[in-house]
Amino acid sequence: ARHLEGEGDNSGALAALQRAAAAEPKSAEVRAEIAAFQLRHNQRADAEKAAREALAIDSNNLEANRVLGSILADESERENTNPQQIAGYIRDAITYLEKAAAASTGVADPNVNYRLGRLYLRSGQPDKATQALARVLSQNPGSRQARLSMAQAQAQNKDLRGAIVTLEEIVDDEPGVASALGQYQEQAGLLKDAVDSYTLALSV
Repeated sequence: ARHLEGEGDNSGALAALQRAAAAEPKSAEVRAEIAAFQLRHNQRADAEKAAREALAIDSNNLEANRVLGSILADESERENTNPQQIAGYIRDAITYLEKAAAASTGVADPNVNYRLGRLYLRSGQPDKATQALARVLSQNPGSRQARLSMAQAQAQNKDLRGAIVTLEEIVDDEPGVASALGQYQEQAGLLKDAVDSYTLALSV
């Protein structure tokens, strides 16, 4: 299946995965592979179905938890969704992505931790957000989006100095963060520094 997908034969790859699932009906791993395949190809309903089938066999399966958590995180960002539904999606997405992070061995998946960090922020858990985003930055210290999210989490946690330092470390290489840096400097009363950052932002 992986070979066929790499060759661009997606229908052949899916057929191979389905044969594997029929041959190993108690394998959570094969169903998780199907879920990941379907998600990569934007077949979200099929991906969710396969992920839930995998989790019914093994509730701790890393890939199935990652897929289902990602789908629910995306659902929480859809427009015209009522606040109660959004809160439910966020809560469930966190649950599945936490299981995916816990099942990870060796190098952690920065994408899982980044999504967790963003979800923690949206659910008002800045302490957990900073922990998840710190894991992302340990692998990708130059990530602009991770830095902006980390600064947001620190500011939400009333650590303005930490938010400022987080962005100061990359502003020379990523001047696009200057506007956010200026806002935190202004809130901290560092008005001259804020003027410099806003001036840089305008030049960008």
